[in-house]
Amino acid sequence: MLMAIRAPSPTPAEPDQPLLHQCRRCFTVYDEAGGDPAQGIAPGTPWAALAACTCPTREAPQELFAVVQTLQRQWLAAASR
Repeated sequence: MLMAIRAPSPTPAEPDQPLLHQCRRCFTVYDEAGGDPAQGIAPGTPWAALAACTCPTREAPQELFAVVQTLQRQWLAAASR
């Protein structure tokens, strides 16, 4: 008997947790908590405040970034260990 297996639906990030935004071209991640000091973006800067931000690696526009969901955040944390 074959059974369909469903992947769990991604859950949104915790409301008090800073969001991560990932470039869909090269997978560079922008962490709101850490900012991007190399680009002159202070820690704690929200994504919405970055009016004309582009990916520092591939120069992709903001529209090509996606919010990283909770399951992806856990994987990224585990992969960086």
